[in-house]
Amino acid sequence: PAQFPFSYRLQSQLAALDVEASISGKDVDPSKMSGAWQAWCKAHLGEATWTAADRLKDPLTQWHLGYLHDVVHSGLAPRIVNVSAAEQLRLHTLILGRRCPEALQSPPGIHWALSHYQATLVALAGALSLLPQNLQVQCLAAAESSKTSPEGSLLTSIEEGLWESLKQMRSKREGGPGQSGSEAAGGVLAAALLRATNDLQEALVAALPGRLLGLRCAAASIFVGSCSVAVLDTLRAACQNPKNIDFKALRETFKWKPTSLVAVLRTLAQDEVARPSTLAVVAETMKDSTLSGPIVRALVAIIADHEATALVLTTATKVQLVQHVLAFVEDVEKLPLIRKETKIPDSLPKTLEEVRIVAALRESVFDEVAYLVQRPLQSDSEPPRRNSALQSIKHPGVAALGLRFAYQCTGLAGLAELFLLPKEELAWLQIDTTNQVRKQVQEARSSAAIVDTFDILMGKSYHEQRKKLGKTDVEKPKDGFSKEDSVLTTTGLTAVFAYGLKLDTEQKGRLGEEAAPPGYEAARKFLALPSFWTGQYPGKAPPGEEDTFDEGGTLAISAQASDLALLAPSCLQAQLRWMRALPGAGPYGCRGDGASRRRPNPEMSKDPVAVHGLFSLTFRLVGVAGRRQNSYLGKAFASPAQMKSFFLPAMAWDETQAIFEAMRAERVTWYRCPNGHLYSIGECGGPVQSTKCTHPGCNRTIGGVDHRPAQGNSRLGTFYEMEADKRSSTPGYNQCLEPHQFSQYNHQLSRGRLSTMSTESVCFQRLILHLAMLAGAETRRSLDLDTVGRLTSAEIWSRVQKDFLALKNALEWNSVEVVLALHIALIKLDSLLERNNGVSDSPDKAAHFETLVHEEIVRPTFLGTFSRKEVAAKLKDHQTSTLEALLKKQLGTERWEQITLDAAEAKEWDLAEVPDSDALWLLRPRASVDSLKQCFERRGGECQRLPLLQAFLQQEERLPLIGLMADVLAWQKLVTKVLGAEPITREEAAKRTNQDILDALPKEEKAAGVEVLKKFCTAFNQVMPKLTNLFECQKNPFLTDDGRVDLSGTAGGRGDKAPANVMGTTTPLHFTLPSHPPGPLADAPGLCTIQILNYLVRSHNEVCQQLMEVSRSIALRTSDEASESQNAGVAIAAVGTSAANAEEEAALALGAETPHDIIRQRLLTYSREQDFLPLLHEFSTGASQWGSAQGTDYDMYGLEAAIASRMLVGKRPLALQIRHYLYAGEARSRGTLAALQGVLPQVALLPGSLAEAVRQTLDTREQVIRFLGLLEEAMRFLVAVGTGPTKTNGEVGGKQLLSTYLQDVAMVDAQRLEAGLPSLIAQQAALDHLRALFLAAEAKLSGDSSAGSAEEHQLLPSVVATYRSALSKETAAMMSTACDKCPELASIMPVLRDLLTGALSDQSASFPGSESLREFLVYEDSDLERETWFVQHFPPDLRLEHALETFRLLVSRFSEQG
Repeated sequence: PAQFPFSYRLQSQLAALDVEASISGKDVDPSKMSGAWQAWCKAHLGEATWTAADRLKDPLTQWHLGYLHDVVHSGLAPRIVNVSAAEQLRLHTLILGRRCPEALQSPPGIHWALSHYQATLVALAGALSLLPQNLQVQCLAAAESSKTSPEGSLLTSIEEGLWESLKQMRSKREGGPGQSGSEAAGGVLAAALLRATNDLQEALVAALPGRLLGLRCAAASIFVGSCSVAVLDTLRAACQNPKNIDFKALRETFKWKPTSLVAVLRTLAQDEVARPSTLAVVAETMKDSTLSGPIVRALVAIIADHEATALVLTTATKVQLVQHVLAFVEDVEKLPLIRKETKIPDSLPKTLEEVRIVAALRESVFDEVAYLVQRPLQSDSEPPRRNSALQSIKHPGVAALGLRFAYQCTGLAGLAELFLLPKEELAWLQIDTTNQVRKQVQEARSSAAIVDTFDILMGKSYHEQRKKLGKTDVEKPKDGFSKEDSVLTTTGLTAVFAYGLKLDTEQKGRLGEEAAPPGYEAARKFLALPSFWTGQYPGKAPPGEEDTFDEGGTLAISAQASDLALLAPSCLQAQLRWMRALPGAGPYGCRGDGASRRRPNPEMSKDPVAVHGLFSLTFRLVGVAGRRQNSYLGKAFASPAQMKSFFLPAMAWDETQAIFEAMRAERVTWYRCPNGHLYSIGECGGPVQSTKCTHPGCNRTIGGVDHRPAQGNSRLGTFYEMEADKRSSTPGYNQCLEPHQFSQYNHQLSRGRLSTMSTESVCFQRLILHLAMLAGAETRRSLDLDTVGRLTSAEIWSRVQKDFLALKNALEWNSVEVVLALHIALIKLDSLLERNNGVSDSPDKAAHFETLVHEEIVRPTFLGTFSRKEVAAKLKDHQTSTLEALLKKQLGTERWEQITLDAAEAKEWDLAEVPDSDALWLLRPRASVDSLKQCFERRGGECQRLPLLQAFLQQEERLPLIGLMADVLAWQKLVTKVLGAEPITREEAAKRTNQDILDALPKEEKAAGVEVLKKFCTAFNQVMPKLTNLFECQKNPFLTDDGRVDLSGTAGGRGDKAPANVMGTTTPLHFTLPSHPPGPLADAPGLCTIQILNYLVRSHNEVCQQLMEVSRSIALRTSDEASESQNAGVAIAAVGTSAANAEEEAALALGAETPHDIIRQRLLTYSREQDFLPLLHEFSTGASQWGSAQGTDYDMYGLEAAIASRMLVGKRPLALQIRHYLYAGEARSRGTLAALQGVLPQVALLPGSLAEAVRQTLDTREQVIRFLGLLEEAMRFLVAVGTGPTKTNGEVGGKQLLSTYLQDVAMVDAQRLEAGLPSLIAQQAALDHLRALFLAAEAKLSGDSSAGSAEEHQLLPSVVATYRSALSKETAAMMSTACDKCPELASIMPVLRDLLTGALSDQSASFPGSESLREFLVYEDSDLERETWFVQHFPPDLRLEHALETFRLLVSRFSEQG
């Protein structure tokens, strides 16, 4: 219950005001403000009431302890968990009574004190909350009895109690089973202790230095490991004197717990007094060779965080220490690229600057190599050279590092990319290359290069056979050759064939060239040597038995070789016959007029891979046809005449089916002429006219009349009718046999009820069949295939190309992949033909064979989910092996092994044996946010056990912006200080700039002001792009289409790259001053700063909330469930419980008046470089593994615990108080004028004397603006308090003089009051005249004729023209009569003015002028429709378009009456 009269009323009134700024002024002295505070209470409670209440002061101290009691118990003071209201009241009385006793003598003073000392009270209460209640009472009693600083004595008592609490918890833990919860309880206490200490640092408590240092060390030790009672005693004794820490005792205590030692040393290094000695101990500890990598990295982080690396480098005797420092600098610092004048250290770096030079040089190597291997190469001209300082460096370590990075980080392809660059760009890498090497590398790495498919598919034996072709001659056996000596195999013959293709490819000119390159012919000469047939090639032919060619180009081999060839299997003999019959050199430049002339079509001529691939596929196909002579392929190759006797796969089995298929989409009906020739009729399908058949030599009548066919013509039907009623099926090759039908060739084929073939299946089966037919024609040297009508070999070759291209387009693969897949499919087809030869005597059997081909060959090879990946993998393996052999040859074996050392070998390196000159140029895994996210994703389901880390990574990109809130508030504070108490108009704010604020500063403050503005501009320009909508769903007008800031206001339609108008020194002040009047987006500039601050505080609170929720969920789990590491689980659970407790407390308030340092400390300020990257380096398990760039991983549980204990502890939600700027003359737009009537009833019209005073005494614009400022201040106070003044000096309510209220309540300076309030108005104007005075002054400012101006058009100039129409004489007379009869109509003037300056001043308003003005007045003030005088006397015929002139008439009529 309240102990003070009117307590809650005063609390609500004072809480609604900014007591410090509005009542007390700026630099507050409580002793000087006591009288002003007393006057304020007297004015609001009344003299008698306040006199009675004032007697309730504490008689001894004269403090209003009853009111302080009510404030603390009601929750207006910050609430702290685990501290009762009674103890909080004692704490408040103790601190405020010692700090500002005068403030406790009145309620406003108490509010000021609570606001001013909030941080101190919260910090001390938080520290007190760590103790049990009985100890809290003892600590407060001790502090109350102490004559020294209350903070110091209180902290001393708290420290004693905390040591005892920790020891009790550890004793329970050591007491045996059943005490598992004490570990987590100790962690919770440790987290709360860290939070309380942080709060004390925020509050700038003078008694803090040296306090709680041992406790902080104990908390840090608890977070990372168990902490026994003995350890606690050691810590307390060792840290008793910060200037003389007993490090020997600490190292002995934590000998077997290096993690705890590191945590203690890190805590000690944060203390200014203990820091120097602590850093020296850290540097000495790093020399211990038995320490693990993570421990050394943590020690390096401590050293580097305090810029003390010189302690390590100057005494380093091992390269490993330098490597650790170098690794930290590389992972954490942002390094510039080197310059040409940079000097590389000759020995191990001895200073941090030298380490940074090495790190920058390494970074430059990585950057340069990444640029070189990723930039696009152009065939016509070399790309522009990059201006790199590395070009002038000749250092073996740098060169080795560049090559290692290119290989291990960008792969073999990246390393190969370097060999394609100009020689001068590779000097620093010590690579010597030639044009020939570049050409070989380019061909080896090209995805569109011609590849040897036989090498890919046939394996090692084929590769060995290929090698023999380049060997020296083999001596002929003395006894000659015999038939039994023949070892000719498919592998050997294929090697000769592919070797010839390779030579032909290398030596060919342009594709389609007539001259025959010698490559293929040279390879074919092996076929003439007996030594080849015995497997001893490439021996020379005996004299007189050299190979010869006949006039047609056919190879004539020696007699002995010919005899040996007869022993070859049938497949080889077929291939030999085909090769011998070819008159040209491979697939290119075929000469002569024979059947083998393969001219690529225009599309294929641009694709040598496809031409070469089809030629090699023919060779394999001929082997299959020779082996499977009874198959349909064997017959198509050797006996095409037999194809007429069986049904071929993928062929139309009706001679007309192909035509029907081609036109199935057309709405036509098919007919035959008397001679059997096909023709079609469209539309309804019935003949309506006659003509002659156009088939050569026919000329018979076709068509008919009246939908009846002419004599001899027969109707076949539509495609679907014929499909349902098959009349005949014809075996053989029935695919467009006549020349005039060749253009109709396509790959659409339907089997109806039998089967349906996919395009891929049709293309593959026809391609194989056509190649077999073409190879047979080439072998027999026959120009035409008589068995298939007029189909020539040239047409078959054309169809081969069409089949290939159709298959390629259907698959959307590249040519290399299609060629290799065709070879694979042909091997599978060879196996299938052993079971089913494909010779089908019925359509059903043929359809069955087609299905087998599709399911066993086409689907798995071409259409499977991983088909393309499998083909691409084979190609990549082949290209890699070829490229690797080439690069190894160029670099040399020793150097190749040096740069290709894999991660497994690197881990086994003994770095002590590595020369110092090489140790700093090895690769190592880099710790980065990207690598962490990749590792986190790889963990998969384990991520669910790391919720805090997962939440942190989700918010990480957003965190750096939160700290910018302090920069925005700092500029707000500076601008408010410069502008002072006199408000400026919105027009002035649009003209004055940020530079004007700087110019108004005193000379000694300008430099600091420039820095504040610079930071504000950075914050504004970084956060503004995040606000896509500036207010609710309204698009931000200050962002371009591509998201750039443009404050010109024309950004909505801009997407160009023109320089945007961003926040800077020339930006108008109205973008800085926060202002948000109700209504449309008329004050968009004023919303910018408001929304930026709202976005930042919302981000802070959302992040805190999310992290608290995650931490609370961890706190509810057992330590075994929380983590693989019990210590990590304890730390996170502790911070989680602490965060859960913090959530129950009141949010801390921030505003522009809050000290800048406190704002920064309370915010979740975050920098990736300063906060997160050091943690990543420390918890990266591979950061110290030099020798390979692979193997980056992280101790996720340790990292999560470190984030909780080092970055998030003590952070909690904030309440931001944004003070909107009240522009001069805009009280109505802020809602104050409308709300004033509800707080204090206002008169409708000014008395005549006051109206005359306004007209006569306010002579200048400056006077009017000052007068409006005073009126606005009085109205704002009345509305904020929510009630009018009670009886004071005989004046009741609204009859109190305005001047008295401004002086005694609003605390307006007397000089300002005298300058702004004319004496006549000061003597007569009461509070109930406020609204009428404001309207009159505003009209005076705008030049209203009713206020003395003759320019009618200037009355309320913002009103839209639609609502400014003149009244007719009849309407004006009717309105004047109503005013004479009903004086109450004067009451609608404020309502009508609100309507005019609000909705009717919106330039986007679309209200029709014909709408009823009465209805809109009721919308503005719903009480009017219940007033009888309004319903009876306000003319219903007035329209919205008459609104302004109606207002003018009302003002004129009632001013005359007044």
